[in-house]
Amino acid sequence: MLQGVLQLRRAGEEAQHRLLQGAIAGAGSQQNVFASAENVLQALKNVQAVRAAGGECAPTLYGATLSLPFASNIALISKDGRVACSALAAPGQDMSKFEWWREVLASKVFVISHRMLSPITRQQILAATLPLYGDTGLFEGAISIAIDAGWLDNLLKRETPLSDGVAAVLDDDGTELVSNAPDISRRLFADNAAVQTSGSLEEATDEAGRSWTFATAPLDRQGLRVAFAKPTDQLFAWTTLHVAVSFVLPVVMVLFTIVAIWLATDRIVLQWLLYLRRVTAVYAQGHYGFRPSRMGDAPSEFRVLGNAIEDMALAVRERDGKLREALAEKTALVREIHHRIKNSL
Repeated sequence: MLQGVLQLRRAGEEAQHRLLQGAIAGAGSQQNVFASAENVLQALKNVQAVRAAGGECAPTLYGATLSLPFASNIALISKDGRVACSALAAPGQDMSKFEWWREVLASKVFVISHRMLSPITRQQILAATLPLYGDTGLFEGAISIAIDAGWLDNLLKRETPLSDGVAAVLDDDGTELVSNAPDISRRLFADNAAVQTSGSLEEATDEAGRSWTFATAPLDRQGLRVAFAKPTDQLFAWTTLHVAVSFVLPVVMVLFTIVAIWLATDRIVLQWLLYLRRVTAVYAQGHYGFRPSRMGDAPSEFRVLGNAIEDMALAVRERDGKLREALAEKTALVREIHHRIKNSL
């Protein structure tokens, strides 16, 4: 029983480890995309033609966009939130009304926005933005790359097929950024408190009522987290069997031992005791000529005892014969004496 409890605990730890491995493996490519985006922006901010928003700005950004399979646009944004230069023709577009721009103003480092609809490409994107500061430390604007969210979804689907589990990348407040199965992951990872908990297994149910077990792990940047879920019945299928065996096997072994002892006792001891009892009953009735022929198949101890009883019966038979002969001789002598006395009278 204790072994079953320990195995159940160990199975939980192994399941957590497998889920975390799946989560980290599924998010590795996503993390590489974000790192590549930041590196490109770091390089572009040092290009004077881009910082000056001159005639070479748009072609430079356009060329950089073409070199990145995940980018749909790159734009230079002025400090007042308007597009100063863009790979796609959208100068003057006001970005200051968007929440992600306010996050950029409050940050001095690379920022990744929530999933949103691009006002330029009209596609689902993640705005990865690098604030720009001058030598005096004053904010001069930002350079932003629009990461195609659909491309990230497809990448995650290739890296982690739905048959392996449901994977999603979440931001620091639990909002879903990328998923290989958005319809399922939005339901499974809706509990922000559970998603923010690392190092433990959590459970959730989908719309069909199926139970899922998931684990989360932090990524290295921006407070992003990766969550990975598998159906509970698949994750613990063999575990349930193993634990059941751990509980049932000792009971089966005890029953098997009892049956084995009973059969061994009956075959080796009881049946020969009963046989010897019948043999002694026959001898008790005076049938000393009976020979216990089955004793040859008995264990050596009972065979010795059977032979001793047989020898005793043989000795009793011989003694009985002698007594009968002596009694017959005595009877004959008494008759002879009686006859002689009668004749003398």
